Amino acid sequence: MRNRNLCMLWVGYLAWILIATKFIKKDKKKKFDSKFEELKSDIVQVHKDLFNYLNDNLSTEENKKILNEYKEKISKEVESFRLEAEKFIEELKDKWITKKDDIEKELSAVYEKRMDYIENIKKQAWDLYHEVKDIIMEVVDESKGKIEETYKDTKKKIKK
Repeated sequence: MRNRNLCMLWVGYLAWILIATKFIKKDKKKKFDSKFEELKSDIVQVHKDLFNYLNDNLSTEENKKILNEYKEKISKEVESFRLEAEKFIEELKDKWITKKDDIEKELSAVYEKRMDYIENIKKQAWDLYHEVKDIIMEVVDESKGKIEETYKDTKKKIKK
């Protein structure tokens, strides 16, 4: 239903544009290469004429005065917001300087804690490395002994 309403609105707008192009003041001096370019120029001219009509008829002195009052109010609000924002930023900067030291202390504490943790891991890795190295060396020595024994046994069997 909603799409249908939008479609009808669009069709109505196009119909209004096409009807309005029949009644606008056309510049007879302009020559167009195609009907499409002429239609495009007419559509632009319709919108320009509508804007000028609204601007001339609806912009009375009273309306202009009200519009200028709103412009002034908006300008004052924007300036007030700018000043308030600058003040707020300055307050944040002042707070940040004091908070910055606290944050740096906390950051340093976390950094030290992590560095200690990494050093402990490194120490454990070295201890583990030496333990594993000793175990591996024992296994290697045992394997060498078994290989030598197997070699000697095999060599004896070959001689028989």
